[in-house]
Amino acid sequence: MRSLRLAAAAAAACALVSLAGCGGGSDDLHGNAAVVDGKPISMATYDKWMKINAQAAGSDLVPPDFAACVAQQREATPKGSQPTTQQLKDVCEQRYQQLREQTMTFLIQSAWTAAEAAREHVSVSDQEVRQRVAALNAQIKDGGDQAIEQMKKAGLTDADLDEQAKLTVLQEKLRAKAAAETIPQPTSKQLQSFYAHNKQLFASPERRDVQLIGTDSKRRAEQALAQLNDGASWASVYRKFNRKALATTADGKLQAVPPGALPQPIDKALSGTRKGQLFGPVRNDINDSWVIGQVTGYEPARPTPTYDKVHADVRQAWEARQHQDKAQAQAHEAAKHWKAKTVCAPALTVPVCSNS
Repeated sequence: MRSLRLAAAAAAACALVSLAGCGGGSDDLHGNAAVVDGKPISMATYDKWMKINAQAAGSDLVPPDFAACVAQQREATPKGSQPTTQQLKDVCEQRYQQLREQTMTFLIQSAWTAAEAAREHVSVSDQEVRQRVAALNAQIKDGGDQAIEQMKKAGLTDADLDEQAKLTVLQEKLRAKAAAETIPQPTSKQLQSFYAHNKQLFASPERRDVQLIGTDSKRRAEQALAQLNDGASWASVYRKFNRKALATTADGKLQAVPPGALPQPIDKALSGTRKGQLFGPVRNDINDSWVIGQVTGYEPARPTPTYDKVHADVRQAWEARQHQDKAQAQAHEAAKHWKAKTVCAPALTVPVCSNS
């Protein structure tokens, strides 16, 4: 049994190419961005998803001069800082290269997921796809996923959403199939050793309930923070300023967040914030946003219980780890199998290409 991990940002998935036998070279691409097991990923598809992903990231990345991006960067530059146009252009070019790699990886892994599902005889019904798309559209309607709203503006179609919903369900089924394989019964010695090396799993760290707003510039984040401090409701400010969502909930709320669960700058800001207090703006490089937030609830840490008191939890965690390790091993095998069948255009090679 083999499983494949669907990558995201993201935000996905990934697709790349190769021909049967020992791989194949760039001469076999016929002008495509990549070929996976003989099936092409066209340049038109690559260009389309570059545009969609750039729109979702709130970046206007058009080489070679990146004029719009440079203007955006200059507007977001803190007062007192005077970077040169070339420095700003270098930042934009770096983001373009990152976006190129993310897009290629997404397309290649998407193709891998479809191919692996066929190899494992895993399928998805039309009803399952409709249910997943309905849930996604509900998020969009409630304003809980501005990224997809932006992607639709850039050309994401209903057919694209259907396909991504299908791939997501296929990936879940592949993981579930790998995790369902039988594992051996643990001995008492194994369980006690697992507990001794993983006590943090059974501890109760401090947790916070938080609300987050992701904006597209520091200035916008400061405006949002000022309106909240002046008494505006969270809901109204969230609707107005949240353009780079960190949460899929309709209001940006996350519950029982432990330390380390959020990007490091946000996590650091949270650690010094009391219940009811606002924080930010905080720069989040992961999705190129400026974040403000509020802690709405706090639960202090509790000491780790002894092995005897959590024996059943230890066994459950041990079994979960075994299933996880097995699924990861299957995913590694699947990635190795499909990478060997993936060929990319020389200018678009990424680590998942056999010719990278």
